[in-house]
Amino acid sequence: MIRIVLLFALPQEYTCLKRLMGSWRFATLEPFKSFVRQDPSKELVLVESGMGRDRMLEALKWLLVRTHPDLVIAAGFAGSLTQELAVGDACIGEIFASLDLRSHREIGPRIGLELPERLVEFCDEQGIRRTQIVTVNQPVPKQELSKGYENSATIMDMENYFVGWYCYEKNIPFLSFRAISDGFLDEIDFDLAAISDARGQVKVPLVLASVLRSPRLLRSYYLSWKRSMKAARNLGRGLASLLDLPSAELRSLIQENRLYLVG
Repeated sequence: MIRIVLLFALPQEYTCLKRLMGSWRFATLEPFKSFVRQDPSKELVLVESGMGRDRMLEALKWLLVRTHPDLVIAAGFAGSLTQELAVGDACIGEIFASLDLRSHREIGPRIGLELPERLVEFCDEQGIRRTQIVTVNQPVPKQELSKGYENSATIMDMENYFVGWYCYEKNIPFLSFRAISDGFLDEIDFDLAAISDARGQVKVPLVLASVLRSPRLLRSYYLSWKRSMKAARNLGRGLASLLDLPSAELRSLIQENRLYLVG
């Protein structure tokens, strides 16, 4: 049986995937919400970690005590650092980097992912873009970070590099799928920390309280929600198509998957 772990920060990122695949069993509420889907050849474990590096790493370490996955997939939303990637575009990471927001310099070695030829073909068939993923510790104006990345398809997230690095150290096959929820010109003009709890979960009461304090944010939240729905649909379709592949084909993709240090 193939065992695949799916890590998402927020429920908005995986709702469409769950609906498309169906028959998920609720597994745990604490310390992380998780769901399981199982058939005779595959077991999928989906975990909602909360936002940020620490939460997703904690979720992965918690999972590895409970199960031994054949593949870890980190998935969710991302912001585009180039105009060639639009809202809703689904992407797979090929290069992973971590960026220090104070110096605007990358820290640590880059990680590369050698994609099997069949996976490249699959992504081309599904319209999934191959990209570089730059991980930061909080959302920042994308146009400020785009210098140095404008000549390559690059997206920005808050978790991928560190999950990829952990999997590299533990020799666990790893893939990352992201969908663009914020285009190059779509800036997040609200404080995510102000509407999230200590676990990195966005809370409706905090969102409502922020709107009462600053009514202009209502439009920002609406536009962000609308973009996120488009991203979630395309991310869900791409992942569902991958996970529905025959188990023999999936196993082959996993065995040929290799992380390496760049440079």
